[in-house]
Amino acid sequence: MMMFPVAIARIEDAASRAFMQRLYEDQYGLMYAQARKLLSEPQDAEDATQEAVARLVERVDVLMRLEDYKLRAYVVVTVRSVAFNELKRRGRTDWGDPEDVFERTPSSEEDVDAALLWEETVTGLVECIERLPERDQTALGMKYVREMSDGEIA
Repeated sequence: MMMFPVAIARIEDAASRAFMQRLYEDQYGLMYAQARKLLSEPQDAEDATQEAVARLVERVDVLMRLEDYKLRAYVVVTVRSVAFNELKRRGRTDWGDPEDVFERTPSSEEDVDAALLWEETVTGLVECIERLPERDQTALGMKYVREMSDGEIA
């Protein structure tokens, strides 16, 4: 039997609690995997997953009305946002809002997969950029995040 987070157990409405329990059972693996991609320690990824569940519980009324593919995208954005916030708290370079990867709500299941693939690509690029010397990171940030011209950077 799966143990549910306290945040789910505290939901008073039985239908909402049952919905969140199903969501947790169905999406836990995806949530943990997304957090693990960003957080190197398994316990940190688990903590981020649990924090994301607590945030999702706060929005259960909205979540219950979403189509499956939009719900999945919402779950992924939430857990990645929590993980990015943890990285930011630790002082890791922030290259923008993690939710910018999902500039629009996907309109189909195919779009969710494409958005997740795009997100993985962006994450890979961020990891590569963070291995560069600070001077190069700053220059790239000025060029592509702040959209400064080469003349402004020089």
